[in-house]
Amino acid sequence: MEPNTEPKLNKNRTMLWFVVIAVIVAGVFVMNRQKESGAIKIGVLSILSGDGAAWGESAKRGFDLAVEEYNNQAVQSGGRRIDLVYENTNGETKLAVTGYKKLVEIDKVFAVLGPLFQAEVAAVAPLVGEDNLPVIT
Repeated sequence: MEPNTEPKLNKNRTMLWFVVIAVIVAGVFVMNRQKESGAIKIGVLSILSGDGAAWGESAKRGFDLAVEEYNNQAVQSGGRRIDLVYENTNGETKLAVTGYKKLVEIDKVFAVLGPLFQAEVAAVAPLVGEDNLPVIT
């Protein structure tokens, strides 16, 4: 007897739609904050290795798909591209904090998507308050 995969498929579809909506909302925030030309950099804090890598990789595929769709339309209409900059948190609060700092201070992103785990969100929350940066977790 094969296991029931329908709940897993529904969960993956829900995650994909969440990711698409998050990228669009972040794009709107960034467009309003940044008026110069060039690509818009959005940072992503995700679990790309370790125990939660399946969730992080699923989110990454969703982000990449949403940005690819957006960029195809942006190029056709003369709009600005979005470039995603990924930082691997490995599900650890310390890596989430250092990744966030790198995205903001070195990569100069204008919005951040993630992190995924509640402990990571709590660790970066004080920094987000200081930076006045749009963050969607």
